[in-house]
Amino acid sequence: MSVPTTRALGSTFIVKWGAEKLIATVSRVNQQNERTTCYVKFETFNENYHPHLFATGFNLTSSKQTKDKTGKALSVEYPEINEDQGKVIIEQMCVIVLDLYMTGENPSELLSFGEIEATKYKIDPIIAKNKLNILFGDGMSMKSTLATLLAVMIQLPWHDNPMGWTAEHGRMLILDWESDKSEAIRVLRGVVQGAELPEMSLLYRRCYQPLVMDIEAIQKIVMEGNIDTIIIDSLGVACGGDLNAAQPALAFISALRSLNVTSIVVHHGTKESLKSKKGVPTPFGSIYFYNEARIIWEIRKYQEEGSSIADIAMLHRKINVGKLLKPIGLRCTFFDNHKISIVPHDTRRMPIRAELSGNSLVMDALRENHSPEGISIADIAQAIQKPDNYVRSILSRLHREYPPRVVKLSRSNWGLASTSDMV
Repeated sequence: MSVPTTRALGSTFIVKWGAEKLIATVSRVNQQNERTTCYVKFETFNENYHPHLFATGFNLTSSKQTKDKTGKALSVEYPEINEDQGKVIIEQMCVIVLDLYMTGENPSELLSFGEIEATKYKIDPIIAKNKLNILFGDGMSMKSTLATLLAVMIQLPWHDNPMGWTAEHGRMLILDWESDKSEAIRVLRGVVQGAELPEMSLLYRRCYQPLVMDIEAIQKIVMEGNIDTIIIDSLGVACGGDLNAAQPALAFISALRSLNVTSIVVHHGTKESLKSKKGVPTPFGSIYFYNEARIIWEIRKYQEEGSSIADIAMLHRKINVGKLLKPIGLRCTFFDNHKISIVPHDTRRMPIRAELSGNSLVMDALRENHSPEGISIADIAQAIQKPDNYVRSILSRLHREYPPRVVKLSRSNWGLASTSDMV
């Protein structure tokens, strides 16, 4: 018999016996008391047989008698192996899966010396690699179209894009809880044809169960398709439950983390969260969504009624390590043939500043000038085109609401407490 090979992602395990052309996919592993149950599906890639052999619920810690009985059943369904080989295969599967399930990931060393690895981006400088990235905004702000644009950049990859972003090639998977395949195709074709790019395809899956309930099927797709980047559209439906509650948020984040991929999550903001009394618009829901994301972008659209042109503002609301970027502008032009042209556009020609609250304007100025020395009241006033007294009043209020986040560094200079507080 051949030595089995194993691939694992979260709670899904694929065990393969090459010479026997046999695969066992083990999922829904659950430990309760002294039982560790699972769902196991046996398949073959032997061309003389139908791929599916049989599937069953199984206790990985069952007695030898039960294991031998299952091994015998396997040999009946797949005569390429005898009964004794079937018994060995079942025992190997149980030992391998239990070891991986109970051990988890191996530990690694953290070194205080040597070169520091630079922050990795899937799309530099806007999407962090192997991290949670959130695009949020109100309805109809073209978040999904922007996510499709990012997917195209990664899958091709599109190196000479007009935005000047640098994309690392990867395999994309779109997980759609909001729309359908025909709409996704329309947007993809519009973006690709509008940019005069070569024909391409993206892996797409329509979803209806919360991610937590669907995670093992998605884990299998990710493993078999060598997926390294996913788009979730959108967080509200994918999460399920009360978005303001901790438990659904933590369950969603844990399931997402099990995939170990770059994630671009489309999300909405309520009118209250977008107005943000404390200065910075945030994604709707539990604080855990905000805390776990490494990069967050607020998306705003400006389009006059009847116009075929929409301007998009990307406002950088969070980065864990690094400098917050200035607003990024895009201009989208919609043509009668469904093509969508997306090119850079100067945000200074958009009504962004008029929409932002005084708190938000001052916080943006503090972020953009984050340094040990801080920034003076006069410089903030000049940057946001407001009087000094107006800025001074807002700084005092933010200092009371955000201690020690917004701090007075000297007689005239203010700043943020630390780099991590630039969020």
